[in-house]
Amino acid sequence: MITTVLVIGEGERAQAAVREITDDIGETAVVHSFKRTQNLADWGGPGAGATAVALVVLVPGDDDNVDDLIESVIAHPASPDPRILLVTDRPYLDDISRALDRRDVAGVVANPWTPGVLARYTRAEVSRWLRLHPQGEPVPEPPPVGSDLLRELRMPLEAATHELLEALEEALGPRPRIHLPAGVHISREDLDMDQLYIVVSGRVSLTVRSPTTGNVTLNHASTGPIIGLLALTDRRGSMVTARTTTPCEIVQLTVEQLDRALASSARVGAILATLSFRALSARLRRAQSDRVQKTELNRKLQDALTELRQARADLVAQARMATLGELAAGIAHELNNPVAALTRSAEHLADDLPQLLGDDPVTRGVLEQARGGIQLDARAERAARKEVLAVVKDPVLARRLVAAGVTDPEHARKLVKGRDAAGVDRVERAAGIGASLQALEVAASHIASLVAGLRQHARPDGLDGAQRVPVDVHETVRSALLLLGHRLTDVTVSVKAKPGLPLVLGTPADLVQVWTNLVTNAVDALGDSGTVKIRLDTVTDDRKVTWVRVRVEDNGPGVPEELQPHVFEPRFTTKHGVVRFGLGLGLGIAHTIVHDHSGTIGLESRPGRTVFEVRLPAMEEER
Repeated sequence: MITTVLVIGEGERAQAAVREITDDIGETAVVHSFKRTQNLADWGGPGAGATAVALVVLVPGDDDNVDDLIESVIAHPASPDPRILLVTDRPYLDDISRALDRRDVAGVVANPWTPGVLARYTRAEVSRWLRLHPQGEPVPEPPPVGSDLLRELRMPLEAATHELLEALEEALGPRPRIHLPAGVHISREDLDMDQLYIVVSGRVSLTVRSPTTGNVTLNHASTGPIIGLLALTDRRGSMVTARTTTPCEIVQLTVEQLDRALASSARVGAILATLSFRALSARLRRAQSDRVQKTELNRKLQDALTELRQARADLVAQARMATLGELAAGIAHELNNPVAALTRSAEHLADDLPQLLGDDPVTRGVLEQARGGIQLDARAERAARKEVLAVVKDPVLARRLVAAGVTDPEHARKLVKGRDAAGVDRVERAAGIGASLQALEVAASHIASLVAGLRQHARPDGLDGAQRVPVDVHETVRSALLLLGHRLTDVTVSVKAKPGLPLVLGTPADLVQVWTNLVTNAVDALGDSGTVKIRLDTVTDDRKVTWVRVRVEDNGPGVPEELQPHVFEPRFTTKHGVVRFGLGLGLGIAHTIVHDHSGTIGLESRPGRTVFEVRLPAMEEER
């Protein structure tokens, strides 16, 4: 398979390029010539037995845009990745930036060129292309023209060192080899250096002092065989401490000997420059690598510092929550007795008041009706007023009697018989007492429920993760809603539970915290208004395992799809960068609690509907 080369351009320059290239590599490559890049569209591509285009020699006209020409070339299917040589007589090029940015241009040749130079460059570029795309006949790379520097830069380090010694001994005569054991200091940092050392064999470490970390050892690979040359250049003392780490063979040169060798042999200077370039290049590469590692370590350190700060904030928050839990337990304990007394007093009043009212059935009936909270709807109230009005003949009195709970016309007749104003007042007061008693009982019951929920949340019974009891999940949901009553004033919350839900084995307070956090999360998402639906039922999986399922749904804006996989991560938030904890809990902790109960928690979200679903394994029924 032969190699394909294109020459694109018009005029004598392009024709001269075709002739020179064809004469040089015509046996191993086929050269195609085109006047314009547009002609490539009609070209059928390399023939059978030829490679894709390996090299394009581009000879642009004075008005051509080089970037556009190169993009036309690489767009052709036969030349997807060619080497490109640009031949130009322009003194300045300002239309090649895109090509250089893509690394499309392998080289620029000035026109006119020295005869044979373009062919030499062509052979070298084709050889490089074939190394990357091994498919055509090998094209030997042209030998160096005579540049000792380039030849020695490619020479193995050991060979270059021995060539330096040969050049030195040609100039100075034989140099004694010094054999050193490991641990010998060749130079010390900041001390004057008036000699040069050439390491023939062995390893030497370079160290520098650091005010914070002590001695820092540089990489062995960047040491190089020349020790002390940089110190001689600026006369400021050694920059490093050099110490043998293995048995070494070295050659020592004084400043005067080095000066004499450089003056008498250009070869010494060339090889010395080569070895210095290579050592400095190795150190520069190492410095760049160290800089990248340092940047990465700094980033990791910054991340670790951020995590430590967050962990400290979490510990402080946990300590505060622990204190709040103790305070809640104390408050619940202190409220328990007054609430019990309030409840008992309400019960005693309910028992004693009917006795005080005697045998008056109307007054006692009004009291019991008001205490029971029985109220007529608007239609029934209008009908009752109409019937009472027919008896008492006074619209105001009829309204007062019905409002007090007297809806029986016979009772109304007895009260107004003889215009007994005291009887009407007594009935109204009895109704007021009954309503107050009913409010007292409701308030006492509500306070007792709040205290019970607070005690459960504060774990007054000492329950922890290792102590599990049968739990009614519906009751823990009700406890959570009682604790969150102050947060639910602007939203509508509905709870629907399947009758006869099985119990689960768990910690009531932990489950209360889960529902508290999920509902708080929904309320935060809704803002000023919205609906939260809580549904409790059971599901059975493929393994015939029954789960109690709790779904907390809101009609808020939803969680963006790209954030959904992260909602259960610790300290995750989407609310202005501020972490919200539902009474000390985030979604990550809720996730931990659910999994600690051998359950699962998941999220489904889209705009207008977000559902958190929790499944807890139901306790097996005893048989």
